[in-house]
Amino acid sequence: MSQAGQRVLLVDFDPQGSLTIFLGFEPWDLSVTVYDTLMGNHSSRESLISVLEQAIVSAHNMDLLPANRRLGKAELELFTALNRERKLAAMLDPLRDRYDWILIDCPPSLGLLSVSALTASNGVLVPVETEYKSWIGTDLLLETIALVRREINPDLSIFGFIPTKHAKTKSQHQRVLKAMQEQLATVGTVFDPIPNATAFADASEAGQPLRIYDRRHAALQSLQALADSLLSTHTRVGKPVEPMPTGKKKTSPRNSSKAKVKS
Repeated sequence: MSQAGQRVLLVDFDPQGSLTIFLGFEPWDLSVTVYDTLMGNHSSRESLISVLEQAIVSAHNMDLLPANRRLGKAELELFTALNRERKLAAMLDPLRDRYDWILIDCPPSLGLLSVSALTASNGVLVPVETEYKSWIGTDLLLETIALVRREINPDLSIFGFIPTKHAKTKSQHQRVLKAMQEQLATVGTVFDPIPNATAFADASEAGQPLRIYDRRHAALQSLQALADSLLSTHTRVGKPVEPMPTGKKKTSPRNSSKAKVKS
């Protein structure tokens, strides 16, 4: 997206700081992070903007609001905060006109940090490994998205699902991919699968996006298609999602043609 001329801000909202590390930064070397912008006692909009500008760093023609393990404290501290689910949205508000895209990397757990990210967003991209356990785990996420949309953020939609770490030679991966395409198409776009490739780990070790690390890698075709789709439809309101009916579980990918996800 940045290479297409878009102004992109990445927000690392995972206490592990994986995105921060991936972009070549050492989390503990950063004196100001997303924790300070989220939990600081800002007396005015101007003071908030000042802290945001101190926290934001740049890499590969993108801006990053970094994180480290201090962010883990925020989840505990937010429990006693007023309007806690909306604090991230309020924090990001001064930045919305500066960027075409603000992409929030969420923690893997569906706790208060993830709910805050869903509250601050207008769309969700759901990466799902094409493994059975990851596929089954999407039920809880869909229920959480539906709850947030119903109770807090009615503008939230699903932009799509991204099958990841896909190996064409593995039969389970093929079954899970087919199940995703059959069951989730009414909920959001199921994008082309991102192949499982060691180049991703190598690029991460080098602190570079794959697009820069290896411009000719085959996996870039799927990533480019994903970016192109988002760039062409980002003003479109996506489809809302409702939770699965009570007691209904996803069927095994072996029986995917019998399973449905309600939209």
